[in-house]
Amino acid sequence: TNAVIDIDLQGSLSLGRSIIQSAVPVLGRDASNNGYQLTCNLLHEQASVAANIDAASTSLTGKNPGFVDAAGGDFHLLSIGWAVDACAASAFFNAHDHDLGARPIDAPVTNLAGPFDVGAFEWSYDLFRNGFED
Repeated sequence: TNAVIDIDLQGSLSLGRSIIQSAVPVLGRDASNNGYQLTCNLLHEQASVAANIDAASTSLTGKNPGFVDAAGGDFHLLSIGWAVDACAASAFFNAHDHDLGARPIDAPVTNLAGPFDVGAFEWSYDLFRNGFED
């Protein structure tokens, strides 16, 4: 299957607070398999996952996550991106993000569904990013 994630007849998947941006469908699976659950994800499309997508993911489909510099590999979040404060608390959330920063940080924006951000990094006040300290 030409998809970001492929599930066969025996497969199951729980995907939470992830950002998937690609030119191919999000999910490829056997037509008889509904063994997946998506919770608060920012996806480029939802046609391949429509049966088991939650309201938060539906409202985020096709939105710009707001990365600092995706082309340069910096996937930290800008406060103006759709990934910030988009998720309510759930079992998918750890107390820390990929940088071991505290989670959640309630950004100074209107919460879409709660104070948790979608993706590996929680938005934070980072005064020293982009050479500010130089």
